[in-house]
Amino acid sequence: MLFALYQETYNVYQKMRDRNIQFITISLEFITITMEKRLFGVILTILGIAGLILAAYNFVQGNTSTNHSAKSVTVYGILGLLFFFAGIGLIRSTRDLTNNGS
Repeated sequence: MLFALYQETYNVYQKMRDRNIQFITISLEFITITMEKRLFGVILTILGIAGLILAAYNFVQGNTSTNHSAKSVTVYGILGLLFFFAGIGLIRSTRDLTNNGS
């Protein structure tokens, strides 16, 4: 009788432990995905800033005899703005997991 009670308690403990391990695994996968999204947002933001700097440089150094400068300023500027705001939006929309405990 005592052994059966011990065996049942042990089985319940094993099920709870397996459930907790599964929960921890899912949580760690979510944290990894979230940090990857944030890293991608930072990369997009840096690329956007680089595009905007390149557009500003081409605007200042522009040659009025050719139309290539105006096209490159427009393309670099639009892509820079697109990447910059996409990166900022991705960073802002991703939850911060470092303050979960408080």
